[in-house]
Amino acid sequence: MTIRLLCLLTIIYSGNVLALGDPITNEEQLHGCWKRHIYADDVMSSLSTFELYDPVNQKYQWFCFFQGGKFAVHTTNKDVKVTVQEIEKFRAPFPSVMSWKLIGMGLVKVEHKEDPAQNANWLVSLAPSATFLRDGAPVYEGDLFMGLLNKEQSRYALLRVLSRVQ
Repeated sequence: MTIRLLCLLTIIYSGNVLALGDPITNEEQLHGCWKRHIYADDVMSSLSTFELYDPVNQKYQWFCFFQGGKFAVHTTNKDVKVTVQEIEKFRAPFPSVMSWKLIGMGLVKVEHKEDPAQNANWLVSLAPSATFLRDGAPVYEGDLFMGLLNKEQSRYALLRVLSRVQ
C-alpha cells in the first residue's frame, strides 16, 4: 500500500512529470489555513478536469485544517488578504459541517456531514523547494499540493496548489 501511494505521488501529466514533493506525515504540517493559487485559465484547466466550486463566483478559495479535525472552506469572487484569525472569527458562528483526518502518509480524508457523497480522500504533499508547473506557473517552497486522482487514467482529476495563510 505504501509503495503504491509513493508511486502515485509522481504523476505523468500532459506529457510532463510533476513530482509532488514530500507527503504529509503528521497533522501539524496541515494545521492552519491555505489559499489556493490562481494561475492563468489555461494552466488552471490543465491542472483539473473539473472544479468543486464555481470558477467565477468562488474563484478565490481558502482551505482550513483546524486542530481537532474541523475543516472549513471559504470562497469568494474577490482576492482579499486575510489572516487565519480572521477566517476563524468569520467561521465561528457557523456549524461545523466538514471534518478532516490524516489516514495515511500523504492521505487526508475530508468528510461532509450533510452530504456523505462528497467525502473524499485527498493526496497531500508539500513542495520541498520552489519550482514551476507547466507554462511557468510558480510553486513556492512549502506550498501544499492537494489532489484527487482519477484512478482509471492514473492522473489527477483535480489538483490544487495552495500557500499557507500567515
